[in-house]
Amino acid sequence: MNILEKVLISGYEALKEYLSFHVLTCLLPAFFIAGAISAFFRKEVLLKYFGRKYVSYVFSASAGTVLAVCSCTVIPLFAGLYRVGAKIGPLFTFLYSAPAINILAIVYTARVIGLDIGFFRAFFAVTMSIIIGALISIFFKSKGEFIHAASGKVYERKHLYLIFLLFLLLIFGKGIYSLAILALIFLFLFKKFERDETIYWIRETYILFRMIFPLILIGIFFAGVIKAFASEEIIKEFLGKENFISYLIAGSLGALFYFATLTEVPITESLIDLGMSKSAAVALLLAGPAVSLPNFIAISRIAGIKISLTYIFLVIFFSSFSAYIYSLIFENYLSL
Repeated sequence: MNILEKVLISGYEALKEYLSFHVLTCLLPAFFIAGAISAFFRKEVLLKYFGRKYVSYVFSASAGTVLAVCSCTVIPLFAGLYRVGAKIGPLFTFLYSAPAINILAIVYTARVIGLDIGFFRAFFAVTMSIIIGALISIFFKSKGEFIHAASGKVYERKHLYLIFLLFLLLIFGKGIYSLAILALIFLFLFKKFERDETIYWIRETYILFRMIFPLILIGIFFAGVIKAFASEEIIKEFLGKENFISYLIAGSLGALFYFATLTEVPITESLIDLGMSKSAAVALLLAGPAVSLPNFIAISRIAGIKISLTYIFLVIFFSSFSAYIYSLIFENYLSL
């Protein structure tokens, strides 16, 4: 078997396994949740909170649940807010949180790698985003005052109910339970939603699916290739040990390489299979989607090299430190 055949077979086997086990029970419900958030949450109203002293950090940290973007896609949003004078602390909280707390990525991580990794990824990402933004606001002065005039509610109550039902489908989406929850969703849509609203939601879901799903397939294919060619000895030597150096290496690799939305999940799973520790996986998942070399170059052009270097350093350090905290919790509690 030549190298090309091995690459194609390894990628094909990985695709076949993922498409068999994760699309219907995991990805489709997650895409419908993301579509509902994209369709029904008023992002322009959310932006008005960037000018509030403390509330802005909370809303900036929650931005990832509203915006399904990668580390490079968030740059135009970051640049626009920076130019109109957004406070620098909440702005960098947003820069990290938007790709790191992607609702699709968190759900996908929990279903594929494990509930514990998914939970800690979400918890540490929110915590890190606020700490990083607060530290940058201390180190550097804000550019100016941000004023956004949009008013009204960020969401309506029926939209939250729909998302809750979709989460139930995601959690209990097997057998008779999935049919019962689907029936509730269809009944709720019929009773509470206008036809145009439902069509808009489906359209937004399709747009996200069309934009992201091909990238997932590419990521899964390359994860299969990595699994076939990567050396277990090297992975175990540098990423398999439960120490801060391994976590720092994982966080640095995540910050260096570019991960398109959700591709970090199958790649991380393949590295775990090859011997990477779960703690190092936490560091990789926290740093990888949020920053990258192209991301760093773009930020340095917008905010300057000093702020950009500080931001990257903080992401790598706190990703590694979060992995260390996870290792302590895992050793003492989760492994029981």
